Amino acid sequence: MNRDTPRFRSARFRALAAGLVGALLLLAPACENSGVTLGDGDNILLTVNPSAINIDPTGTIGSRNAQIRVTTFSDGDLVGGVSVFISASGGTLADTILRSDGSGNAVTTLTVTAADAGEITVTAQSSAVVSEDSVLVTVQQGNEPPVALILTTPLDEAQIGEPVLFSGSLSSDPDGVITCYQWEIVSDVPAFNEIVQGPGAAALDRVYSSEQTLLIFLRVSDDPAIGAICDPSDPPIDPNSFNGTPADQAYTITCTNPPPVAEAGEALNVPITSAQTVFLDGSRSTDDRPIEKYLWTCGNGLPALITDASKPWEQLCRYSLAGTYTATLTIWDQGDGTIDPGNGAFGNWNCQKSSSDTTIVTVFNPPPS
Repeated sequence: MNRDTPRFRSARFRALAAGLVGALLLLAPACENSGVTLGDGDNILLTVNPSAINIDPTGTIGSRNAQIRVTTFSDGDLVGGVSVFISASGGTLADTILRSDGSGNAVTTLTVTAADAGEITVTAQSSAVVSEDSVLVTVQQGNEPPVALILTTPLDEAQIGEPVLFSGSLSSDPDGVITCYQWEIVSDVPAFNEIVQGPGAAALDRVYSSEQTLLIFLRVSDDPAIGAICDPSDPPIDPNSFNGTPADQAYTITCTNPPPVAEAGEALNVPITSAQTVFLDGSRSTDDRPIEKYLWTCGNGLPALITDASKPWEQLCRYSLAGTYTATLTIWDQGDGTIDPGNGAFGNWNCQKSSSDTTIVTVFNPPPS
């Protein structure tokens, strides 16, 4: 049969046309999503975060990521829908062909490992337009130490008998795991001093039975050798052996007695003669029980004097020179109302508290008469 007849030539043409149409249909979505390209007067801005990456070959994190951001401009204005090809001299790009969004931005991820040590050059290109500046990602090998962080519940202060949580759970290690936590709690009541350590000692629960001020230290390490001797039964590890950044925080254990409120009164302006005496009045100070003691200081280095024992809140200061002085009133309450013979200073009250307030005394020379 002659295959070069018009009939067969027509059949071959129909088959070829059908194949071409099929190919065009297959290509159509790709063409539709290919976006536009940049031309003369256009440019690409390329940024990377972070620009320096630390990889610890001995750590549990074998790779880290950097975000690559492309911003496309046309005649100085942000433009979206631009197809951009991304290339990198090292690492692995999540996407190599991007399309900028309506804000002119497109983002992909560069993953690097210890094998990528050195500098990686990242470049973006759209048609003939190449990013003005290729960015460098520096990959370094070596351990990045952990960082300690302390959170307290309740925050900063707890009452006697109230559960307290000291948490280091938000401490972190950028390229590995924390192998040892060490807590040191130093109290102004030495009986409560302690050191607690352990690979899982990320938090401590405590209940305190007396008022005190605490200074809390948290030390962390990601060194496996430190982790090997960090059992709670092991001797306390030398604080200098911890390679992480430590944290510390002051904390107060207080009783349920609210403190009194000192009120030193309004500022005073008094003329001076040879020696001026000023009565300071703290009678507006308050507490839910009678105030145990009033103490005034005059601000000139001299003590105040009580002139009437029935009015201890009213005391006298003597000033011989013109000037401005800060007088301070400190008061002490009767605590929680229970006697504590060991409490000491100004009374035998359990949970005794104090507060202070100041007032300004201006002593001036009167004008000549």
